[in-house]
Amino acid sequence: MSVFRRYVLLQVPGWLVAIVVLYWLHGSFGLPFHWAAGIYAAYVVKDFLLYPFLRRAYEEGVHSGTEGLVGETGVVTQAIDPAGYIRVRGELWQARTPDARTIPKGSSVRIKSAAGMVLMVEKETAASDEI
Repeated sequence: MSVFRRYVLLQVPGWLVAIVVLYWLHGSFGLPFHWAAGIYAAYVVKDFLLYPFLRRAYEEGVHSGTEGLVGETGVVTQAIDPAGYIRVRGELWQARTPDARTIPKGSSVRIKSAAGMVLMVEKETAASDEI
């Protein structure tokens, strides 16, 4: 199912509740029909205007924690020999290299995978910067 379809289907209950409430206000308090229709239209338009901002929350496969860092780049803050620390998105993470290479402090690294709370990294090369 597409992200947009999932988003719309999750808005339908709110739209139905809005119809019931506006119908009740129209019948009980004499809310003019054109006002009720305008309020309802604004309510529905609001959902479509918010969609671009909320889209990522409705996507499948959204990862958090270490899974969400795979593919990101970081800077080595403590030399990796074969373990050390890197800074990614302003956070400090323990990192290792899969082949026990030494990566000096200040180097740029790319996160390849995660094993628990430890990130597996490789030194970033000039070729990967151009991609």
